[in-house]
Amino acid sequence: MVWPTVVLAVCLVGGSYVAVHALQCPKCEEAQCAPLVGKQCLAGVVKDSCGCCDVCGNLEGDRCDRAGDNGPTQYGPCGENLQCRHRVDLPEQDAVCICKEQKMICGSNGETYENLCQLLEDAHESEQRIMVDREGPCKGDPWIASAPDDAHIYEGDNTSLACEAMGNPVPTIMWTFVNKDHVEKSLPSDDEHFSVQLRGGPEKFEVTSWLLIQSAKRTDEGNYRCIAKNDLGQKDIHAAVKIYRKGQQIPAEGQIPPPKDSRLHPNLMGTTRARRERRWQSNARHGEL
Repeated sequence: MVWPTVVLAVCLVGGSYVAVHALQCPKCEEAQCAPLVGKQCLAGVVKDSCGCCDVCGNLEGDRCDRAGDNGPTQYGPCGENLQCRHRVDLPEQDAVCICKEQKMICGSNGETYENLCQLLEDAHESEQRIMVDREGPCKGDPWIASAPDDAHIYEGDNTSLACEAMGNPVPTIMWTFVNKDHVEKSLPSDDEHFSVQLRGGPEKFEVTSWLLIQSAKRTDEGNYRCIAKNDLGQKDIHAAVKIYRKGQQIPAEGQIPPPKDSRLHPNLMGTTRARRERRWQSNARHGEL
């Protein structure tokens, strides 16, 4: 393959000179293109930066080369239905592939996808013809979009746990508490220092709930289960709350809330719901306590 070189042109725009970066490509000779035999292009096959050779497009979330940027090509072009856009949280001029259509859809295979690009990725991987059946998630049991974090607090302090779930029909969220003796009770109970809030969103087909523990007692230590339920099934996940006496040293791992498990995050890049669900089901925090 012949790599393109970058040239700098200077144009007169509005009475001032502006630098314009462009790619200068040699004559296209397809005989020099690397074959794609045996490669599985999950984001489809696209032309390279010079529009000559067929290459595998970069997946959603992958770094990419944006037309007009200064410097040589490094990462390659984005795949089908993806565009290369700058990310402010990435260094220098780095950009990533973003799906042009950010709408959750239901595939003809009965799987829910966060967008069209993830449906096409799954179709390429499974070598099946998957069509868009409808906008929004497929009808089915709910899934946990964002799990509550574990909490380490002192006796008498307040803390809150947040849980997000999605599904069609839209699920409701319930909370239970499992103490050290494995006795489980529903929340909120008649104990006034527990309270629960629930609202729809932030996304369509999503619901968010918060469990607030006020003036925590030592007997409140245990596991708090978030249960998402609709007419077609339910999912659950739990967070551990550890309570210390005043003056006790909270261990280092409990002083900063642990990061959310990326396998449960609603904005995973390049991953379909089907694969998220398989990883979620293998999570040690899921299932019986």
